[in-house]
Amino acid sequence: MPRIVLLHASVGGGHTRAATAIAAALAARGHADVHLVDYNELVPAWQRAPVQALYQLALARAPGLWRAYYRRTDQPQPTLAAHALAAAGVARTAARLIDLAPDLVISTFTGGGALVGAARARLGRPLPHVMVATDYRPHRHWVRDGVDRWCAPCADGRAALIARGAPADRVIVTGIPIATPPRPDPVGVRRDLGLDARPLILVAAGAQPTRRAHRLIDALAALPVPAQALVCFPMARVPRSAHVRFVELGLRRDFDRLLAAADVLVGKAGGATVAEATALGVPHVICDPYPGQEEDNAAWLSRHGAAYWARDPREVAPAVRALLTDDTARRRLAAAARALASPRAADAVVDAALTTLGESHVARRHQLG
Repeated sequence: MPRIVLLHASVGGGHTRAATAIAAALAARGHADVHLVDYNELVPAWQRAPVQALYQLALARAPGLWRAYYRRTDQPQPTLAAHALAAAGVARTAARLIDLAPDLVISTFTGGGALVGAARARLGRPLPHVMVATDYRPHRHWVRDGVDRWCAPCADGRAALIARGAPADRVIVTGIPIATPPRPDPVGVRRDLGLDARPLILVAAGAQPTRRAHRLIDALAALPVPAQALVCFPMARVPRSAHVRFVELGLRRDFDRLLAAADVLVGKAGGATVAEATALGVPHVICDPYPGQEEDNAAWLSRHGAAYWARDPREVAPAVRALLTDDTARRRLAAAARALASPRAADAVVDAALTTLGESHVARRHQLG
């Protein structure tokens, strides 16, 4: 059995969820020698922390600045900043790869992919490397040197990777890997959380909710129809509402189970969340997506009629009300979401990765012969 490294990043949660889904798909095929490696363990804190702090500050206080940076760096040639970030952690990455001696690396994070590409030149041997993009319109940073195959989330994502320099014959569409979607269990969720039979809204704002997320709660409080809202982040306060009961849950490990039981999802548009919602056919009202990658995800969904993007918090309550009271509208949005879903993406990524490994073995035999 080959030894496989899954390089992810514990920032936001989506990159790690994709990696663990791939690990589960590998395990189901009998691949037990699989190692998850976190990007945050490879880059020294003094290099990593300032970048992450600036990112969080920009999201919270100046989203327009982050949007401008994101768009400015999405160009064919990487910027000096991208080169500098790619160099951070190369020595540690090379040392970890020498220690683990993998036969294959699968990356679900742009920075991790850059490290592997730079570090494998120091190994003195071939190391197949597969990059799994977790944004529906991948940024230029997903296209790195030292990648043998890219797994794109959708046809539009494949085109974006090719336009940014990835060889067309090395890019395939797999979808974003997610765990096997759970069966809807609205009765069990309601029982476990002490809820009643009113429609269920799941509210998500990611692992680092901005202050603007609380405006979303205030918008839902104005909903003029009975409902209950499960809020998956800490609320500054519980608003008064004539019709909506709010239940604060914080970050949950069983988010997918809650999502499967929800009538409507309200919140951001992270890649993993979008993949899970489309697989389950849960109607999605997007509000306050992170600038850049999540805005692109929101645009992709809304363009295909699979979500409603509320660009102003005042649009949230009318959109949610329409979905809760109009069965036809709710079914139409759910059907469009399912049409975009890739629930078997993890298996498709494993197929692509093992094919890449096989191609590497063939090439090596030809070199030796």
